[in-house]
Amino acid sequence: MKFCQSCGMPLTDEVLGTNADGSKNEDYCMYCYKDGHFLQDCTMDEMIEHCAQFIGAVNEGLPNPITKEEYIGQMKMYFPQLKRWRKALAVSDDVAMKVNPALAGVKELIAQMADSLPIAYISSIDNEGYPCTKAMLAPSSAAE
Repeated sequence: MKFCQSCGMPLTDEVLGTNADGSKNEDYCMYCYKDGHFLQDCTMDEMIEHCAQFIGAVNEGLPNPITKEEYIGQMKMYFPQLKRWRKALAVSDDVAMKVNPALAGVKELIAQMADSLPIAYISSIDNEGYPCTKAMLAPSSAAE
């Protein structure tokens, strides 16, 4: 199943947004995207707060209902992966590294690999969702 890349809503043909030329947009729902533009000028956190008000509808499809706070916590982990909110993260961005628990220790791990391995392969996902792997050679010592 596909999900709106702005609000996370399940996408069906009936709720697809539209491009500037009137064609259906496969990435966004009609509540987020119409005629090639986002309908809300908001931050990711504002979108999460907006979506949290629909916790009742979310709970209708769940065997064990969750609280609004639990839902917000889940969205804070999920939304940064959506196309609209995805941002390239630089390892040097200490604030982003601390906010995302999945990145805890990444800088230290990379440094440890660079120091102890002759070659390390680092893989990530680019903005289009494709894998990107790069070889990292051990630092060479100064020429004698």
